[in-house]
Amino acid sequence: MSVENKYLTDEALTALILEVEEKEFVSAPPEFVSDVMAKITKAEEKRKTVEFRRYCIRVLGSVAAAIALLFWMPDIEPKEIEELPSRQELIGKTITREEALDDRTFFAKLMSNLNQEMGGIFNEAEKEK
Repeated sequence: MSVENKYLTDEALTALILEVEEKEFVSAPPEFVSDVMAKITKAEEKRKTVEFRRYCIRVLGSVAAAIALLFWMPDIEPKEIEELPSRQELIGKTITREEALDDRTFFAKLMSNLNQEMGGIFNEAEKEK
């Protein structure tokens, strides 16, 4: 398929210019719209094809990586895990709910910490009494 460009002669070009200036409108070739739409459709199909191929390559790469990991992971030896500490070792002393609720020292410690953060306001108030 060869495309030949046929140029207008100077006289034909001058006549075309004069005709456009007189009439202001020149009709497009009858197949112009269908040719443009066909080219747009072809370009869209090509873009979709390229996009689909890129997607396929990404999926194949992911599958290949998953298969490689599947065969590679069993060869990795797990680190030796020492005996896990018991709950008592991690937490320390375990107390019951009643002991926690009846513990007055917790409230005293909390008030002491609050007093220290506030700069000893409670101590000064007690001294003034």
